Amino acid sequence: MSNIYGSYTFSKVKLGGAGRRLNGLNVGLGIHMESGLPLSEFFAHPVYLNAGEIPVGGRGKLGRSSFYTKFDLHADYPIRLSERMKLKLVADFFNITNDRRVFIINQFRESTQGQLNPDFGQPAAFHPPFYMRLGARLEF
Repeated sequence: MSNIYGSYTFSKVKLGGAGRRLNGLNVGLGIHMESGLPLSEFFAHPVYLNAGEIPVGGRGKLGRSSFYTKFDLHADYPIRLSERMKLKLVADFFNITNDRRVFIINQFRESTQGQLNPDFGQPAAFHPPFYMRLGARLEF
């Protein structure tokens, strides 16, 4: 898994010909990459009867989940209210490509000792879809 983050703060951005300057506008990009998880097969424990206790055939026997990349955006803009106070408007956008791949599959071959799991190999978790967070922060 790798994460790369970068941001840039603008010092002199002008909106329109005679528009207001956006001094302090900060924008950022985040990139999150995963090589995929090893997918294995697990039997139930013969004594405790718990599912997913005994690995069969070694870790990653079923291969790996797919490579996954997620892009996030960030922006914030400070508005000075007084010499000591400012209001900062914040916007964060997560998974902007809305990639909702399967994160992991159900790896339990047995749900209990001797009982096959009908959900074996089915999706168990997905990466979260696009979502955003908006906020305002008063700094003093």
